[in-house]
Amino acid sequence: MRPLCLVVTICCVLGCTSDSVPGLIKEHRPAVERTFDAIRAVKLPPAGSEAPPVPLVLQRAANDAVNAMFIYQEDLAKPGSAAEVPLRTMDSLPLVQCGSLLDTEKLYPGAPQVRLTQATLTPTIARAYLSGCTRLRYVLIIQGKAFKPPEVGEAKFVPGLYRAEVVAIDLTTGKSVGSYQVDAANKEDVTVVAGEDRQQRVLRDLEGAIYTALREGARTTFPGSLPPPAI
Repeated sequence: MRPLCLVVTICCVLGCTSDSVPGLIKEHRPAVERTFDAIRAVKLPPAGSEAPPVPLVLQRAANDAVNAMFIYQEDLAKPGSAAEVPLRTMDSLPLVQCGSLLDTEKLYPGAPQVRLTQATLTPTIARAYLSGCTRLRYVLIIQGKAFKPPEVGEAKFVPGLYRAEVVAIDLTTGKSVGSYQVDAANKEDVTVVAGEDRQQRVLRDLEGAIYTALREGARTTFPGSLPPPAI
């Protein structure tokens, strides 16, 4: 090998690794797996356990300030998985994306009730998900308590409902830092346009209600965790 080629090859080996998706996964894997280990070690506290509000951040313009994510109780045994739960909220997907990247080097393909914009996996996207999971400090664990899907017939509509308790855990201590209840239901007057599947439409309406209730509960319980709701 000529000297120039050798220098170029060495530079690529040393400097280009983190500019590729496999390289980023290799770089972040140990830290993400430590996060997953901390999640697996979580012991849920008794219902109603409370603690003072903490600087928990779910959404901020500067993404590197985010230190919290939603996760379902069903996912605790295998963080980053996507266990079957009713109307999984899109706010639980960042952790799922990290698990999918570690396991398959691909983005999570989605589920019938989770409509994702199918983005092309790039190093920038991989880095954003993996670094978010690396710096994760708080998990908001969704514990489903009741789910009744909406019923749609020719002459009737029975709204669906969803109830859950959300408990926030500090992964550095394993302790609860707050909790709140979630109650969501269909609107009584869901609009269905011509040609639209009515059952899917009311399911999407309930999914939206769950998403809103989860975020409103977090916004109230942890001031500053989310920006004010859009008007």
